[in-house]
Amino acid sequence: MADFKTVQPNDPPWLVEAFKLLGLTEGKGAANNPEVLALYAEAGFSGIKADSVAWCAAFKGAMLRRAGYRASGSLAARSYLDYGEVIEPDHAKRGDTAIFKRGTASWQGHVADLLRIDANTVWVIGGNQSLKGTDGAVTITALPRTSLLGVRRPTAADKLPTGTATPAKPRKAPVPPSPAPVTASLVEAVQKALIEKGYHEVGEPDGNPGRKTRGAILAFEADNELDLEGKPTPELLAAILASSPRPVAETRAEGVPADNRVVKDAGVLKTIGGVLTGGSILGGAGPIIEKIEGGAGIITRLRTVIEPLVDLWPILAIAGGIAVFWYATRARAQVVDDYQSGKLAR
Repeated sequence: MADFKTVQPNDPPWLVEAFKLLGLTEGKGAANNPEVLALYAEAGFSGIKADSVAWCAAFKGAMLRRAGYRASGSLAARSYLDYGEVIEPDHAKRGDTAIFKRGTASWQGHVADLLRIDANTVWVIGGNQSLKGTDGAVTITALPRTSLLGVRRPTAADKLPTGTATPAKPRKAPVPPSPAPVTASLVEAVQKALIEKGYHEVGEPDGNPGRKTRGAILAFEADNELDLEGKPTPELLAAILASSPRPVAETRAEGVPADNRVVKDAGVLKTIGGVLTGGSILGGAGPIIEKIEGGAGIITRLRTVIEPLVDLWPILAIAGGIAVFWYATRARAQVVDDYQSGKLAR
């Protein structure tokens, strides 16, 4: 069976013309696609200068004129209910004009060329139809039969005099849009979105597209099977926001960063806190300190602060020990949590 989404040998000429423009899209944002604007002119509305004006009827009218038939003379989709021959849906043929409800107002509608119809669905090709990433395009789409208002077919009386058909203009190669400028606000938004999804290697969001940001972007692109570009763009930001959180390996989710300095120091501080809380003077903990740290680093600094206090008030040693133990426990727990969640590299 032939694919109904491609041109068939017996397709009427206006349907053949419609397939030639399959994929045509209107301009993004405030931009206008000159090819879409040309459709208004072909349908008899050269005064339209913005492709944001609904153009399904303009597309239909332009294709009819290219095929040598008159258009409805209106940009209203429902104007085609008064065009050509009335056809019962059960007797509709490929290439017939299908008119549908659209919106809630009685004048709103949509018009397109019928490709196939069954009990519940009407397949059509038409202009100003939805396409991912665009506001309107020439696409093939399925619409519910319940929204079908009527089917019409051009007659011999709708043919234009010989020589008055509008010739199809050759399509121009699409001009790729200029890349959006990389602004600090865009970079910062990308950085924050990456952090939210678990790519903490990006560092602090600062709006600077540096090495860390590029590395985090590449990691995201690799995880989500995207082209590896490493560039902060609006499209990338949209992809990040729409993605699932970064998965964390099971071994990491239950692990402890054994080589982390905070984890090591926390163990030493808890030992000192236990000694102090037990009522020993800091000098009694000296051998432990020297054995673990060699008298260097955080323990030496802590000893410099606490030792005079121990000589004056032993009770301060106990209070200090409790504080040291509490601090060490909290610090270690935070580091382990950051490691297991992926915030900490090691």
